[in-house]
Amino acid sequence: MIIKVNGYELNVTKKQDVYVGGSTHGQMFINWGDLNSSEKTKLEEIEAQALNLISQSEQVLMTVET
Repeated sequence: MIIKVNGYELNVTKKQDVYVGGSTHGQMFINWGDLNSSEKTKLEEIEAQALNLISQSEQVLMTVET
């Protein structure tokens, strides 16, 4: 999963790496295996929210007349 918005970026590759970067706190790289189960669950919830936002965006854009 890759999310980019307004100069911030989150890249989660399950079973591998997590990267978050932005102008406020710089860059952070964390190995997925170093996260505890609560942190993994929270990132999986963010991924589900991102999927929902993408679905909503598709619905909005499907109604645009070209």
